[in-house]
Amino acid sequence: MANNFSHNPVVIDTFTSAIDFVDYFPGGIKIYSIQWVKATTVGHTCIIKTNTNVFVEWECAVAKEKVEHYYGGIHKNDLKIDASGVGSGTVLITYR
Repeated sequence: MANNFSHNPVVIDTFTSAIDFVDYFPGGIKIYSIQWVKATTVGHTCIIKTNTNVFVEWECAVAKEKVEHYYGGIHKNDLKIDASGVGSGTVLITYR
C-alpha cells in the first residue's frame, strides 16, 4: 500500500524513509488518537517523535494486536517518524 495523508485517519504503512508531518500539515495537526495495528512480530516497535523527543513508544507484545492512545485534540506541529521508527504494521492518526 502507500501512505495517505489526505485521508482521516492518516494511514501510514510504508516506512522506507523518514516522515516529517510538517511536510503534510504545515500548520500542525490536532490529534485525537493514534493507533498502531497489524504489527507482525513480537518485539517490533512503533516510535513517533516530536523533534527529538519521544511522543509515542509502543512495543508489540502479541502479533496482530492493536494499541491505541487518545489525546482529545492535542495540537502538534513537529511530529516525525524515523525510517526505522516502525518495525511493522500500520499507524492510524485521527485528527481534525
